[in-house]
Amino acid sequence: MTDIRRTAMRCMAVGSNTSLGMLTTLIIGAWEPAHADPGFLRVPVGSALVNGASLKPFENSWRMQVTKKDGTTNFDAGLWKDRFEVIDIDGKHYGVRIQDATFKGKNGDIAATTRTVNVFERGTMAPVTRWFERHVTGKEESSVHIAFKRGSMALESRIGNKIETRGVAVQPAYDFDGGLYALLWSALPLKAGFSASLPSYSEDEHPEKVAWYTFKVTGTERIEAGRMGPRDCWIVEGESGSGPLKYWLSAEAPYIIRLQFEQQTTGARWLLTMT
Repeated sequence: MTDIRRTAMRCMAVGSNTSLGMLTTLIIGAWEPAHADPGFLRVPVGSALVNGASLKPFENSWRMQVTKKDGTTNFDAGLWKDRFEVIDIDGKHYGVRIQDATFKGKNGDIAATTRTVNVFERGTMAPVTRWFERHVTGKEESSVHIAFKRGSMALESRIGNKIETRGVAVQPAYDFDGGLYALLWSALPLKAGFSASLPSYSEDEHPEKVAWYTFKVTGTERIEAGRMGPRDCWIVEGESGSGPLKYWLSAEAPYIIRLQFEQQTTGARWLLTMT
C-alpha cells in the first residue's frame, strides 16, 4: 500500500460511522442559489464542465515569499509542497491531494507547519473528506476532520486533548476553500476569457457555510517553472475566502506553476514560485 493511499484511507476512516456510500455523487444536483453571480457561468457540483479524470498525478513545491502591509518582505517565508494521486478503493476511483507547508519567521526559524489532505470523487471532484492539522511553535496542536455526506457533514475538531464532534446540514458544494483551489480550476476547460462561478465550503470554524466564488482567465504568460524550465500558462484570477487569488496554470501536470494571494485578514501579500 502506497503512503498516499494509506493516508487517504486513514482520513476516510476517521468518523467511520459514515460509509463510502457518503460519496458526494449522491448529492450531485442542479442546486444553484439565487446569490450566485448571474454574470458568470455557474458550475454546480456535478457540472459536466468539471473533468477531474483529466488530471494526472504530480508532485510539486514552491518557495514562499510574504510582504506585509507595512512593506517589509520576508523572501524565505517557507516551503509549500503539493502531491496529487489517484487511488482505487473497492473499485471506485478517488483523487487525493496532500499539501504540506512549513512557515518560517524572519530569523529563519520554523514558526508553524500545516498539512491538508483532500479526498474527492475523481471525475466530479465532489468532496469526500478533508483533514487539516496545524502545529504552531509554542501552542497546542490542532486538527479538523470533515466527512461529507448526502445533505450533511460530520466534523471532528481537536485542540490539544480537547475533541469536539458535531453534524450539520449542508448544501452541495466543492471543497475549493478547503484545499482544492486551482486544482479544481485546472479541471475546467480554461481558455481566453473563460469565466465562471462555483460554490465552496468554508475553511473557517463554520465549514458548512457555502459561498459562490467567481474567477476568470485574464491572459497568458510564459514563466519559469523551476527545473522544468519555461512553461506557457493561463493567468487565472478569482475570489476565495482568504482573499483575491492569482494563479499561473499550465495545461499539463503539475498544473500550478506560480500563485499569489492577498491575505484578507492582514493585508499581507504572498507569492509562491516553483523550486
